[in-house]
Amino acid sequence: MFRSLAKDLPRIEEIGLDARIVWYTLACAIAATLLCGLFPAIRGTRRSLAGSLAHASRSQVSGRIPSSLCW
Repeated sequence: MFRSLAKDLPRIEEIGLDARIVWYTLACAIAATLLCGLFPAIRGTRRSLAGSLAHASRSQVSGRIPSSLCW
């Protein structure tokens, strides 16, 4: 498919896919997906983290600035 799209490249007949590189790229993509997506999502669903976030939101202070700090 690539060869048909890039007919003007010199030495196009030498271009090919190496199976080792394809498998390595696929493994890196899966590892990056797991590390950056799945593990944080699982960690975020734990009850202790959810409870901590709920408790922190109840103790949050108002966003207003006290009049003593206004210039």
